[in-house]
Amino acid sequence: MIKIGEIIEQIIKDTKSLITNDKTFFGAGIMSFGILLGSVFNYLTQVFLGRFLSVEDYGTFNSLFSLTVLLAIPSVALISSMIKTVAGLRIEKDFKTLTNIFNKTSRYVLFFGLFLSLVVLLLRNSIFDYLNISDTKLIYPFAIYLVVFLINTMPRSYLQGLLRFKGFSLHVAAGPFLRLGFSIFFILLGYRVSGAFFGLTLATLFNFLIGLGLLKKNFSVGNGANLGKYYKKLITFGVAVLVMKASLTVISNVDLILVKHFFSPVEAGIYSATLTIGKIILFGTGILGAVMFPIISDLYAKGEDYYKKFILFFVAQLVLVAGAVAIFHIFPRFITINMFGNAYAPAIAYLSKFSIFTGLFSMVSFVYQFLLAIEKTKANIILFFGVIAQVVAINIFHASLGQIININIVVMLCALVASLAYLKVSINK
Repeated sequence: MIKIGEIIEQIIKDTKSLITNDKTFFGAGIMSFGILLGSVFNYLTQVFLGRFLSVEDYGTFNSLFSLTVLLAIPSVALISSMIKTVAGLRIEKDFKTLTNIFNKTSRYVLFFGLFLSLVVLLLRNSIFDYLNISDTKLIYPFAIYLVVFLINTMPRSYLQGLLRFKGFSLHVAAGPFLRLGFSIFFILLGYRVSGAFFGLTLATLFNFLIGLGLLKKNFSVGNGANLGKYYKKLITFGVAVLVMKASLTVISNVDLILVKHFFSPVEAGIYSATLTIGKIILFGTGILGAVMFPIISDLYAKGEDYYKKFILFFVAQLVLVAGAVAIFHIFPRFITINMFGNAYAPAIAYLSKFSIFTGLFSMVSFVYQFLLAIEKTKANIILFFGVIAQVVAINIFHASLGQIININIVVMLCALVASLAYLKVSINK
């Protein structure tokens, strides 16, 4: 019988070998640092908003921000699927085609963003009534931010697909840093939630320009290949990415929107703080998934062995998630009060349990990024049913915030078990 100690010893040995001899892991380290730094700035922004906005305004801001993420799903999913296409063009050194796809797709994304913003403006009364938001003027900065939020996803996907580790790291760190600075500026001027969205909009525009500057050396003028075949691949793979991205995004955001609808503004603010603190686990442990995806995609495209590296990534992910959940169970009061202050003290009661949900979500997201990297997409049906179960259950059972969190945990636990089972079967075929 193989001993656990021998397995761990072999994993450590293989990890040291890969880190020493494989340049992708050096690049992955740089990429991880950038994501981590960006996560720190994102959380500093959330802490600032939580402390300088009222509990009610903080709940309003985060419910609208979650709505932005949900509305952007189709475009973000298509752009995410582009990572594999960009990786393939990089291997072929076809930078003319790569450039043309960027230019054309950017226009599509811009038009889609403008269309979404118009729809939001037309439906503003219904949206704000559902979310119990009285200040209808917030719709204008929200609609503008929706457009720039979408367009800024383009440079990031390209940098990731090109394995531009340093450039990607700079881009993901600069955006949150700028958001922190601009948000502070406008809120201190007294613009409250509107100021937060003004700050996000300006910061995102500057971040987009930074991304263009970083990509300049990879762009090449010329006609390149016929784009039709690439868009066919993008759409085919994009559908699979859309189902996965949509499902994971809904699962991680729709609960806040439903809480904003079913509960009081103060309770929605408390839940928003709980969610924000709990998602530290997602930002902290999500680094490995973001690093793994382009590396596994690259190995898969070359026909090289990818499973060994996946196992190393998976073990590291599991250790990170377990450690993070343990910290949230030991120090819920310390974390909550130091991040948001005594006004959010009721969130302490929910944080430990919510960390279990975010830990499970992080593992599910990680597994699905691997499955997408090797083009195993049939497991998306698991997430699809998970979304239905979550939305239906919350609409029926919402007696307390604790009940909402319990539903999230059950849905994610079932999704994780089912996705691991699918992974095992698909790899063994």
